[in-house]
Amino acid sequence: MDYARFESGLVSLLWENQVESGFYHPAEGIIHKLLQENPESAHQYIKDALSQKQRYGDSILMCLGRMDVHLISPWGYELAGEYLQHSKISLREAAVNCLEQWGGAKAIDLLKSHQEEVPWLAQYCTQVVRDLESL
Repeated sequence: MDYARFESGLVSLLWENQVESGFYHPAEGIIHKLLQENPESAHQYIKDALSQKQRYGDSILMCLGRMDVHLISPWGYELAGEYLQHSKISLREAAVNCLEQWGGAKAIDLLKSHQEEVPWLAQYCTQVVRDLESL
């Protein structure tokens, strides 16, 4: 799958339906297909989509967070870590959600080192760390 096909399919699906917590979104299918068919270029395709289609950034991250950890590791953690520092709150929240879904020591380390200024999001980060540490 080339980037243009991935991007147009992804944007079309995200434009048609909002991504909601707890519900499957068709964009997950195109991301999963990309990760399976083009694992060597998937990271760059997703990173490019996030930077070029900022309007859909939080939705893209929410869908990415639903992928199996073996499909996104190690670059997914790095990407989520980058978005923990983003100025847009919804992107930081989506990054926390990714780390919550993937779990593991790397997610815990990223969340512990993150200094969130928004109180409710800082509380969410703290709760995710507690939950992951209890597993």
